[in-house]
Amino acid sequence: MTLTLDALPMPTPRLSLSLVYLALALPGRTAAASACVTLAQDVQRAVALERGLPQRLDDILVDEPGDGNVWVLAPGYKARFGRDGVEFIPYYGPTAPRNYPTTFRLAEVTRGGRELPCAEHVTPRRDGDRIVYERGSLREIWNLRTREVEQTFELEASTGRGDLVVRVAVASESAAKDVDAGLHFEHAGFGGVLYGDVLTYDAAGGRHASPALWRAGHIELVVPASFVDRARGRLVVDPSVRSLTIDNGTDDTYAPDVAFEPTNKMWLVVYERRFSALDTDILARRYDALGNFLDIATVASGSRESHRPSVGANALGQQFLIAWDEDTGVSDREILARTRASGGTLQGTTNVMPSISGATQTDVAPKVGGSTATDSFGDRFLIVNEVRNAIGTPQLYNVVRVTGAGLGNGTSPGGTFGEQATDLAITKARGSQNPWLVTYVANGVLRAQFFLALNSVGSTLTVDGTLLELGPPAVCGIDNEFVVAYSRRTPLGDHNLRLVEVEFVGNSLRLGRSFDATALEPGAAIRNEQRHPAISFDGCRFSYAYLEGATATGDFDVYSAVVSIDTSLTFSDGHRALHAATAAELEGPPRIASMAEMGGDPGVHLVAYDRELSASDHDVRGNIFHGTTATAGVTVVPTACGGVLSPTISVENPPVLGAVLRVRAATRDPVRQFFLLGLETQPIPLCAANCRLGVLPLIATIPGVALDLPIACDLGLLGARIALQNLWVGGGGGCGSPQFAFVFNVSDTVVIEVQ
Repeated sequence: MTLTLDALPMPTPRLSLSLVYLALALPGRTAAASACVTLAQDVQRAVALERGLPQRLDDILVDEPGDGNVWVLAPGYKARFGRDGVEFIPYYGPTAPRNYPTTFRLAEVTRGGRELPCAEHVTPRRDGDRIVYERGSLREIWNLRTREVEQTFELEASTGRGDLVVRVAVASESAAKDVDAGLHFEHAGFGGVLYGDVLTYDAAGGRHASPALWRAGHIELVVPASFVDRARGRLVVDPSVRSLTIDNGTDDTYAPDVAFEPTNKMWLVVYERRFSALDTDILARRYDALGNFLDIATVASGSRESHRPSVGANALGQQFLIAWDEDTGVSDREILARTRASGGTLQGTTNVMPSISGATQTDVAPKVGGSTATDSFGDRFLIVNEVRNAIGTPQLYNVVRVTGAGLGNGTSPGGTFGEQATDLAITKARGSQNPWLVTYVANGVLRAQFFLALNSVGSTLTVDGTLLELGPPAVCGIDNEFVVAYSRRTPLGDHNLRLVEVEFVGNSLRLGRSFDATALEPGAAIRNEQRHPAISFDGCRFSYAYLEGATATGDFDVYSAVVSIDTSLTFSDGHRALHAATAAELEGPPRIASMAEMGGDPGVHLVAYDRELSASDHDVRGNIFHGTTATAGVTVVPTACGGVLSPTISVENPPVLGAVLRVRAATRDPVRQFFLLGLETQPIPLCAANCRLGVLPLIATIPGVALDLPIACDLGLLGARIALQNLWVGGGGGCGSPQFAFVFNVSDTVVIEVQ
C-alpha cells in the first residue's frame, strides 16, 4: 500500500498535504510483502509580499558544501536538507529584515498504535532533481521544483490493523493557528506557511475528512481504522480545494474570467497582461477537467490597450468566445471578439462587434453568455456591454448576438429608456427555448432583463429598488430559473451578500424570494465586508465566491459557499477560504464557472481571481473545488473471492446530488452477471473460497455489468447510504458445491454515501 502526502499550489506561502493510499505489486514478491507506504508533501513557494519585489531567479540551484547538508535555492524559497531535518525558508524579498525558517521533520508513523521503524540522522544525497534520505526500511525523497518541493516517504506497511497516524515535528517562530484551510504558521507582515486540512478518498471515490491537528509542536494526521482497514486500491487524503497558479511572476496580470466547455471537458481562463503603460494584451490558458494546464495563447496583442476580457462557452459548437474592449486610436473604444476551439489551439478571426453607440460613443466591459442549447440557434453567443457617451456618462447598454463563426449578427439596446446601465452580468449558459438573463445597476436600482436567441428585447424587472448602496451583481441559472447575487449596504455600514430568485415564466420575468446570505452562512463574519460575488449553478446547488474584508477600505480575501435554495437557504459548505487571509495583499473580484451549468457533471467549479503583490505586479490564481459535503463518497469493502476470475467493481463519478452514478463491473459473462443493491452489512463469508456477501438486506437485483443510478436533487438524500456488489454465475473458482447448487463469483462491495 502506498500513502502519499502531496502539496497542491496554494495562493499564499504555505505547506499543504495530501495522502495517497495505493496497492502496489512489486515483481517477485507476494502481495503482502510488496505493500508499502508513501508520504508526500509539497511546500508551496513563499511569495514576495512586499511591494515591488523582483524575482530574478528562474531555475533551481543546488549546492553541496561538504558538511552533510544540501542547499537548494529556487525562485520562491531556499531550503537546507540536513541530518536533522528540512529547513524551509520562504522568500520575502530583499527588504525582509531576516530569514523566517520553518523546519519539518518526520517524527513517526504508526498503525494501530505500533510505531514503524526508520533510521534517524541520515545524510541526504542528491539524485538529479531529488534529495534522497535512505532510512533503512524507509526511503524519504524530496522532489525539487521552482516554487515548491514535494516530499515522499516509502516504507513497508505494517500487517496490523488500526488507525494510521502520521506525526511531523515542526519548529517555527509562531505556534500554529487553526484556520479554515488548515494550520497556519504566520510571519507577521510578510506571509507564512499553511499546512492544509486533508480529505481521504480511495480509488472508487470513498471519502473521509481529516483535519490537520496541532499537538504541542507536532502536526498530526489521523486516518481512522474504520476507513483505512477496508480501503481498496488508491486512497487519497487531499485538500478539498485545488489551487492553480494561472499566471504569476514579476509581470502584471489581472482581471480574469473563466468558462467550461462540456463536450471536450475543458476550462478556459482569460485575463489581461500589461506590456507597458499604454499597451495591454489578452491571454488565454486552457485546462482539462482536472485542472491540468494544457496550453496558453495570445488572444489580443498589438500596440493598443485591450481590457476587461470575458469568455463564454458553447456546447453545440465545442468552442469558446472571448470578448474585450479596445481603444480605436481616436477617442472611443469598441468591442472585439474571437472564437477559440475547446478541443485544440485553433482561434478564429478577431471581429469588431456592432454597437448602438455609433462612432462618437465608447463601448466597454463586455460580458459573454454561452449556450447549452441544441435548438436552431444553439451555436449562438450573446455579448452585452456598457455604453458611455462623449463625456463618459453611462447610457443604455449594448446587446449583440454572435454566430458560431464569431460574427456579430444583430444588435439592440438593453435597459429602459433614460437608464444609466453599469455593472453588467450575464448567465454563462442558455438552455433550449430559454433566455439569457442580464443584470445591471441603473440609477441606484438593481434590474434584470432577459434576451432570447432571436433578435428581440425582453422586459425588465426590478430586483432591488431599495436605493441602498448596491454592489456589482452576478447571475446564474439553467433554463428558466435564475439566482442573482449582489452586495447591499446594511444599517450598520458594512455590506452583506444577498441572493434573489428570478423566474422566466410566460415570456416575462417574475421575482422570487430574497435572502440575506451573509446572515445565514455558517462561519461568516457578520460585521465584515462581503462584496463582489460570483455565482454558478450545478443543477442542484449554487456555489458562490466573494471578497471579504475586515473593513470597508481594508484588504480583501476570497471565500466561497455552497447552498441549496428551498424554503430557506441550506448550506452544504460555508465560509471556505479559497485564498487564506493575508495582511499584505489585495485580491480582485472573483469569477466562477461550473461544469453542470454547461451540462457537465455536477459539483465541480473553477474560481479565478487576481491578487496584488505591488502596484505593478498582480498574479492570476484559480481554485477548482467541489461544491459537495466533504464527509461522504464511495468506499470499497473487500468481499471478492480473489483470483482473476472475480469480477471487479468501480464507480466512475462522485455520488453527488443531481448526478447519474455510473457503476461498472468487469465483463465476464454479461448475461450471467447481476448487481446486488441494498444496505451494507458486515461481510458475511459464503464459502471456503473467501467469497463474502456485503449487501444485506437486498433491495433489488439488476442484470448486467453497467448500472446508471440517477440521484435526485433532494437534500433529504444527503448522507444516504446504499451498497452494491456484482455477482457472476458460472465460470471457475468461487463458491459452488457442496454449499451451493451452482458456481458463482462475487466482486468487492462499494458502499455509496450521497454527498
